[in-house]
Amino acid sequence: MPTRTAVANPERRGSWLFTLWVAGCLLVTMPPASLAVLLLRDRAAVDRLVRRWSRLVVRLSRCRVTVGGLEHAQTNAMFVSNHASYLDSILFLAALPLEFKFVAHHEAASWPLVGRALRKSGHIVVNRGSARSRHHCFLEMKAQLAAGGAVLVYPEGRRGGGDLLPFRSGAFRAAADTGCLVVPMAITGTSRLLPRGAMLLSRSQIAIQLLPSCKATDDGRQAAHELRDRTQALIAASLRSKSLTPGS
Repeated sequence: MPTRTAVANPERRGSWLFTLWVAGCLLVTMPPASLAVLLLRDRAAVDRLVRRWSRLVVRLSRCRVTVGGLEHAQTNAMFVSNHASYLDSILFLAALPLEFKFVAHHEAASWPLVGRALRKSGHIVVNRGSARSRHHCFLEMKAQLAAGGAVLVYPEGRRGGGDLLPFRSGAFRAAADTGCLVVPMAITGTSRLLPRGAMLLSRSQIAIQLLPSCKATDDGRQAAHELRDRTQALIAASLRSKSLTPGS
């Protein structure tokens, strides 16, 4: 009868092999991408390059990615998603045929390639521990929406666990103040790809589902809070309908 260790070894070897494969892909693709980001001056060109690099990495990883509900996409909207993994943003850049600006945590601005690409692409960086930074982020979101653009936010503020964390209100206030739609999204599979606290990657199927948009009834704080709660309920219901959780 096989021992527990023997049974676990094939799966562990698979994780090691997959991790080494993805690491090799990054070692090959990141240096030229980093150099190109460094040399490019045009913001749109940097954004296109980062999206192409994201698509290449996802394709090389051989992880299946499905996107549903694209009929709900809007060119001028606040896109709101649960946050399951550090890899969520790469998957959104690779899979969504939309132009948008992320609201990214300030620590990401120090990562190789990612930080420079964030700054040069015009994405919004926020330090959630700083009231001044949060206020600046709020103004940047409003400016992007008012100019006809789109913003993608993780309103949990950090990666969630088995359940959705409480949503913060800033993104919904920005949408309410500008009269823009909020498009809820649910992403699953990315935390199986990179489990929280794990050192090894595991191949996973990724699903992104865009949900019907909603809008604040007015530009007041209470209306923004109602919009926040409605959006969180829609995302939670979508995750439950797949019998999955943000940590799946």
